[in-house]
Amino acid sequence: MGLMGAVIIRSSRGMIAFIVVAASAVFALALQILNGPAIDALRYAGIPLLVAYAGWLLWAGPQLRVDAAGLVAKNPLTTTRIPWHAITEVGSAWGLFVRTKDRKWDIWAAPQRSRFAGRKANDPGVRVPSRGDDVIREDLGASQAASMIREEWLDRQKHESPTTSDGNRPEHKVNVLEVGALVVLLGIAALPFIL
Repeated sequence: MGLMGAVIIRSSRGMIAFIVVAASAVFALALQILNGPAIDALRYAGIPLLVAYAGWLLWAGPQLRVDAAGLVAKNPLTTTRIPWHAITEVGSAWGLFVRTKDRKWDIWAAPQRSRFAGRKANDPGVRVPSRGDDVIREDLGASQAASMIREEWLDRQKHESPTTSDGNRPEHKVNVLEVGALVVLLGIAALPFIL
């Protein structure tokens, strides 16, 4: 009973999309440097940097940690900790989501896969840690991640009694560094159009 260690879910397709976008942004900057005055390339360097950073935020940065304490969902600009006893529903309509008493939380780390990718994803082998110090990294689609989380959640409902402390409420916080970096890059990218 109960998950030992942790499972970290992150999209490998998202990482591939980020690499493609970042490479395209670097290529655009290199073309600007080669085809025009270097000062113009520096003036507009914020735009490809912003595009590459947005690619990271949207596709490569999101991750979900599933462990004995619950879920920790790191989305592009926010991080949410959801204890097991706060969960009321787990689903995967358009992407992975977890519902609590107060709201629905979308989790970007496990996007819904296409019907063709879903066939491969339906193999029964989601690895789970066997010891408390194990950390397993998985690339799961929304349906497969929802199944794993739902199974663990239902198992915990059967074997553990809920507590009424504030420790059972989701904690939601803004990722200050990511938001700050985004604001700075937006400012740098906008400078050539303002000045």
